[in-house]
Amino acid sequence: MINELEYEYLQGIVTEIGLNCSISEVHGSMIGLLCANFSAGFERWLEQLHEDDRDIFSTGAEHSDSVSDFFYKAQDELCGDSFEFSPFLPDDNTPLQERLYALKDWCQGFLYGIGHTVTEDDWSSEFREIIGDIVEICRLDPNSGIEDEDEDEESIMHLIEYLRVAVELIRVELNTVPQRQH
Repeated sequence: MINELEYEYLQGIVTEIGLNCSISEVHGSMIGLLCANFSAGFERWLEQLHEDDRDIFSTGAEHSDSVSDFFYKAQDELCGDSFEFSPFLPDDNTPLQERLYALKDWCQGFLYGIGHTVTEDDWSSEFREIIGDIVEICRLDPNSGIEDEDEDEESIMHLIEYLRVAVELIRVELNTVPQRQH
């Protein structure tokens, strides 16, 4: 599972190298790719990145090992027998608004990853519904104001749990027999 120091460290890498996204979005793109092609490795994920971003993470580049380890950890969590996967988000001590932004970022990354590897022709009706729900999460407005903090905390927990189940359903639909690759 994720701890706040790991999140901050990896977000620091993303910021330092100048990517215009969050580590949550990076994680979402990894999971999107892995759902569509579970045996994909780190190099395959690099191939789907924008050309300018590819060199940032290529082998030998500064921070390459950290990002590669992050990729394979995400793959293991998604593939593991106990299904430890969860979207990579800041911990519960982070203000709700920041977590909502990270949740939206994760969903955008996931849609990017899945969209780079699966065509609409491959989508079942359930798959289409799930993708539609994830698009709706991307449309949330974290600036809309928090009326009831407890209710909003519960809502974000429900969204995270929904995403965990949705990712598993998509992964199973697209990968009948997941295999790890290292």
